[in-house]
Amino acid sequence: MPHAGRADREPNSHFHHTGRRDLLAHALKSRLELTVEHTNHSGHGTELGQAAAADGVDLVVVHGGDGTVSGVVNGLLGHPGAASSGKLGPCPR
Repeated sequence: MPHAGRADREPNSHFHHTGRRDLLAHALKSRLELTVEHTNHSGHGTELGQAAAADGVDLVVVHGGDGTVSGVVNGLLGHPGAASSGKLGPCPR
């Protein structure tokens, strides 16, 4: 589940986003095998999407803003056989 944060630009919202992310991860973990990934540099969402497509991941849930979601989608769609890849569940911050 890729997640990006902007605590440096939104200092009062960091806890709110972190809490929501943790709640989402906890809920999903109770029903699915879950791996949580955090983006840490420009283009990392795309790299995570590419890795998920290459690994044949069934479901990718993205918790982040437009840039994070766009990067992951581009990574998923840029992989051969992407049309038959798993599902994407964007969860906006």
